[in-house]
Amino acid sequence: MGLLDSVALKFSAYSLACHHFTAHLPDLDTATRDDTRLSCKQCCDLFDRVLRNFFELASLADVPEAASLLGGLLKSQADLFRRKSPISAAVFDRVVATMTADASNWNYAADVQTMHNLGRDLARHFYANSPYAITQERCCHECPLEFEYGMPDEGDDWPIVSALSFNYRAAPVAFHPNSGTIVVRFNFDNDLALYMAYPFLFLHEYTAHIYATDYGNDLFNDGWMLHAADAFMRRCWNADDPMVAGMSRQQVTIFDHFSRVIEERNPIVGRAHRFARDFEAWLTDCAPGQFDAMTYDLAAFGPSPTRWKGWPNVFLISLEEEFNRNRVVLLDRIKSVVNLVPTASVQRVGVALEKKVIRTPTNVSRGELRRIIDTYLSESELRNFCFDQDVDYENLPGQTKGDKVRGLIEYFERHRSHGELVEAIYQLRLNAPWPV
Repeated sequence: MGLLDSVALKFSAYSLACHHFTAHLPDLDTATRDDTRLSCKQCCDLFDRVLRNFFELASLADVPEAASLLGGLLKSQADLFRRKSPISAAVFDRVVATMTADASNWNYAADVQTMHNLGRDLARHFYANSPYAITQERCCHECPLEFEYGMPDEGDDWPIVSALSFNYRAAPVAFHPNSGTIVVRFNFDNDLALYMAYPFLFLHEYTAHIYATDYGNDLFNDGWMLHAADAFMRRCWNADDPMVAGMSRQQVTIFDHFSRVIEERNPIVGRAHRFARDFEAWLTDCAPGQFDAMTYDLAAFGPSPTRWKGWPNVFLISLEEEFNRNRVVLLDRIKSVVNLVPTASVQRVGVALEKKVIRTPTNVSRGELRRIIDTYLSESELRNFCFDQDVDYENLPGQTKGDKVRGLIEYFERHRSHGELVEAIYQLRLNAPWPV
């Protein structure tokens, strides 16, 4: 689906302005470093306010006109602090000059495609040392981009509210498995931080959902892999890797801007991200390279007669419990599998930890089950669950999501069993607040 011309013009103006502002951020950071009256963050906030006014009010004929209007708004902001912070105002002037010079040949799709290519290439670099043939084969894949505006259509299984919506109206970048495309969604709440995050977002989509196997294990595919991508990008920058030579420190570390939002919007994924961060910091000191090896193992996971598709989530929960309880014993278990070929360290450590896995709760009331399903599954996820369970979602009584949840519980109680539904939902949402 393409963008309407009026929307495409604003997307082009947005990417044009953000591209040049991002390029001048190091200069702005230097200009404000010793300025007690104006900070770099305040300048970025001013830039975002200009974008909001532009999105709301501007009516455009072409990109040069858009650049002229947006440039005028930026210059007027700079004039407000020009007398007290002339060096910072001069940086704004350079941003306006360079974006105006580029406007006639600017195309938002080409700009985003460049950042997509960077994220994809970083993802291939991320898995370069993976010993798994399935991963190396998947690393040959490349997904075309689709640009969309607004919210997803009703009934679309694209994640309207997900761990990666980052507090925007909808997740701005997401792999769509049905079409094999990556959807880039533009809305008028797009800001500078989102633009700066595009390479990271594409890196995450490829490492977590395209090059890794994805069986809906959100603790791994989102929580753990958010940290893995963030840490990898920082390591590349610290090592002066030429792949990130054109990125500033502010852009490389952009996930800092979103990590708190992730924990507020999706505490389950947020906790998994926080655990991965703490676990890697500890394991890197104790057993260098093992965090990457475990990530490769999990990314290549496939279900088997002894490993159901939700096993990675179970493993990470068990791993965190042992990490909190007895790191000495855990380190011995990890080191005992370091030299195994094929590595399979995750599954071998998992066997040692399985006795600590919490079993499916048996004392879950109807009310508790209803609240967990209603709170921890989106309507799209509920539809998918019903499809997987051969339940006709549309034939469940009621119109609202809450009605459908009650209907689903009643269906299982009549035709299967309450315990079977508890077990199925438990496997999907292990970190929900299940009764002990």
